[in-house]
Amino acid sequence: RDQLAAVGLLATGLSHDVTLVEIVEHDGHPFMAGTQFHPEFLSRPSSPHPMFKEFIRVACESNGLDVGILATGNDADGADGTNGTSSERLVG
Repeated sequence: RDQLAAVGLLATGLSHDVTLVEIVEHDGHPFMAGTQFHPEFLSRPSSPHPMFKEFIRVACESNGLDVGILATGNDADGADGTNGTSSERLVG
């Protein structure tokens, strides 16, 4: 994990036994995440995985577009029961 941190990658998601890094994010980038799990297998057109919703939200905000349509689902402020951290939003 120290090697990841040395190049600006944050280990934001770990396996249940805390031995494997499951998600990394790039510090200082609006949205750069790499995953060991497969969120695409947990997505449906009418119910996207939180990782994809977050990607679309950040892309919209970065381009000055309204993100109101994305207001349902996981809330970044923790109102959905998470503490609002990015990895909790991504892995639900």
